[in-house]
Amino acid sequence: MFVQQLNQTTGEPELVHIDQEDVVAPGQALTQLVSSSLYLDELNDKLRNDSYLGALKSMVRPGDHVLDIGTGSGLLSCLAVNALQAQGQDVGEKTVTAIEAFPPMAALAKAVLRANGMTDEVQVISKHSSDVTVFDGDDADMQQKADVIVTEIFDSELLGEGVLPSLQHALSALAKDGAHVIPAGADIYAQLVECSFLRNSAVVQGKDDLQPLRELHVDSLYPEHLALLTNPVKLFSFDFHKPRFPGTSTVEAEVIAEGRADAIILWWNLYLDSQHRFNLSTSPAWAAHCQSCFIPTPAFFHLQQEYVALGWTPKTC
Repeated sequence: MFVQQLNQTTGEPELVHIDQEDVVAPGQALTQLVSSSLYLDELNDKLRNDSYLGALKSMVRPGDHVLDIGTGSGLLSCLAVNALQAQGQDVGEKTVTAIEAFPPMAALAKAVLRANGMTDEVQVISKHSSDVTVFDGDDADMQQKADVIVTEIFDSELLGEGVLPSLQHALSALAKDGAHVIPAGADIYAQLVECSFLRNSAVVQGKDDLQPLRELHVDSLYPEHLALLTNPVKLFSFDFHKPRFPGTSTVEAEVIAEGRADAIILWWNLYLDSQHRFNLSTSPAWAAHCQSCFIPTPAFFHLQQEYVALGWTPKTC
């Protein structure tokens, strides 16, 4: 099978072939690794990879211990090692700790690290991060707390993969006081639109019930098949150094056009550093592996007023 390796000359990710036996443990079916194909879009997302590497280079210092939560393919751990090496550091053993709860993906991460010659620098722990131990004798998973936490356990809704509880636990149990978090924060935005395609895709459940959140690339619909009815509004802001569970947010949005209110479009902006120098977004013209979302409105109504209230309660895990 193919795994990702960083080209030492260009610094760009590339796919190299390795034996299946190097990834799949005895008794495991290859089909367990099929889910790894979900990572291909993000692995080939140059903007994402360059942004994470830039944020890591700006954040890590010689002697830092980096914790990668939900390492998946192990790419972020490889980038962390590169960032530490860029500081002129001789990266020692277990300088980066990579946590992956899904055993086949943990095995794949180890194969990626072997392909990159980083098995000494990166320790892979196949556990959920909430089960990882530190300073608990010789059997502890980690012998030191982290100076920097890096993660990309985000979905198209932002919070649906459990990033908030994972960061809460990691900051309290696995990281030093004042540890840096990459990403540093995020915002969620909403905009009301008229779109027959979205309206026809809705299954009406009740007059007052919002439909389940759905993922969609809306770029192909705009402007011919999708009209913007309001200006975008910010529903939520998150500081991942102080992760808190959100409630329901309701914000007034300025109406910019009359029309039939068919759906609320949602997207997020992710700020990898506190200075917002390295950012990712699922707003129109986003990366392929994270789509914006839409919620069909509970009752289609014609929008004529100057302002309308938009609200949402995000799924947090």
